[in-house]
Amino acid sequence: VLLAQIPKQAKEKCQKHVFLKNIVLIYSHMMNLQMIDPSLKKSFAHIRATIPKILEFATSKMLELIILYHHDQFKQEIPINNVYLFIEFTKKFLNRVYTDNMLEMFTEEISMDTIDLLKSKNYTLKNLENNADRTKAFSKLKIAENEAEIIHNYFDGLPKFKIEAPEVYVEGHENIEAGDVVCLDFKLSLENFENPLVVSNMQRKSFNYPGQEERIIKIPCLYAIIMEKSKNGKVLNVGKVPFTQFSIEEEKAQGDKVKNSITLKMRMMFPEPGEKKLVLKVLNDSYFAVDANLEVLFRVKVNEKKEEVEKVQDGDESIEGSEDSDRVVDADEDEMDFDQVDAQARKKNK
Repeated sequence: VLLAQIPKQAKEKCQKHVFLKNIVLIYSHMMNLQMIDPSLKKSFAHIRATIPKILEFATSKMLELIILYHHDQFKQEIPINNVYLFIEFTKKFLNRVYTDNMLEMFTEEISMDTIDLLKSKNYTLKNLENNADRTKAFSKLKIAENEAEIIHNYFDGLPKFKIEAPEVYVEGHENIEAGDVVCLDFKLSLENFENPLVVSNMQRKSFNYPGQEERIIKIPCLYAIIMEKSKNGKVLNVGKVPFTQFSIEEEKAQGDKVKNSITLKMRMMFPEPGEKKLVLKVLNDSYFAVDANLEVLFRVKVNEKKEEVEKVQDGDESIEGSEDSDRVVDADEDEMDFDQVDAQARKKNK
């Protein structure tokens, strides 16, 4: 019932928002009920199929409403932590994770004895990320070769993204002034784009669920968020990037391949002058251990807005301007052709 309210509230501009933690807790309880009573599996099949779409829709709408709030176009503040909660929950849902160590995602592929052994030695998905540490742990615990390979393949198949060459500018101007539309261009590189396991995950359009014939339809996405670097950082803009943007057109593709990078452009605006400390974060909603270091800090110097000076098009003279303006060229009035200036002004107005 609560999940069904999310699209409805977004449509009504979310005047009264659902408490997101309650949604997560209720769904978790539903999953526990299903494990206790197998007859409920069929009833929850439809919910499972629709949840990723609802979560993705709600995440995008929340980000939009956060930006509107910071532009005084929406009355109620929505904490950015709500967005993080939804993204994290989506990942847990798709990977069937419900404990802190997250090792249960492998229960369909390796034995519970192996999982229990790893848990007993305080291993988690997080502290198994490093390949050398993981190999050493498996050797020490004498994990079966085929089971070790399954876990190795999981980590080897994770896309490794990198933010490169961020550039902040205003089109047509050298300086950034208050009120300007500021562009941020950056390259999002896929470092292990040649790995077949990575290619498979990048082209993924569905996730399997244990004991269910139908797969859960979901294209993994990245969320790029620009925000102020502060405790309650103002969100300036967001971008949603489906993994499919890395796909190569069929006529150009030779086998299963993906692009090694894509270039993204985002825009923002600063009403007030000053030096702005900003952070660009990129989060993914489908895989663990993918976006741990996807964060770039940068500064933007915003100057005060200068009054625009109207220019004569085919000459060096200015009609108006201050003496200290670098856009004004002094001229003797007796040498100016006012008929020509008047004709040019009429042409410009037309």
